[in-house]
Formats: sequence, structure tokens, C-alpha cells
Amino acid sequence: MKFLGIAKPPAAVTGAMIQAVRERYKSNIKSGVSDCGYFFANGSRAISITNADSAEELAQRMLANGWPPLESEVYPLVEFDKYLEGVSEALKKQSQ
Repeated sequence: MKFLGIAKPPAAVTGAMIQAVRERYKSNIKSGVSDCGYFFANGSRAISITNADSAEELAQRMLANGWPPLESEVYPLVEFDKYLEGVSEALKKQSQ
């Protein structure tokens, strides 16, 4: 499963914190734990597309990393075409 994580960085940030986050990000991308990560252009939020077999696995991973140190939101994602295929099928059933 894929999840969208949105996190608000803490108000007080140290160089060590930034280095630790950069290293975790690079490791997660390299290992396939995460697909990508971005910051909003104004730096107010960071987002990540993260992979986990279940919401429980993701929760355990976040707790192991000291979660939640940040104000955050997590949303499960559905592949674009699979979602639209489901919508199309539902519409067909409604019109019968």
C-alpha cells in the first residue's frame, strides 16, 4: 500500500536534526520504503509517498522513529486508474 504523509516541520530546527532527516530520507528512498519526498515551496510542510503492507505496519514504523514529533497527517492512496475504473463500474451499475 502507498500512503501520503504530510508533516509540519518543528519551529526550532538544529543542524543535527536536518542531517538526521536527510539521512533517513536518503535511506528510505534507496531501500524502497518511500517513493519520493518534497517540501512545499515555502517550507511550511513536507510530504512523502511511503510504502507499507498495512496501516499497522506504517504506524509501527512511525512509532519506532519517535513518531509523532511533528504535526502530521497520513492518507492511504489508491492508484489513479484503478480508482477511476471503480468509479466507472459504479456508474454503469447505477444506470442499469
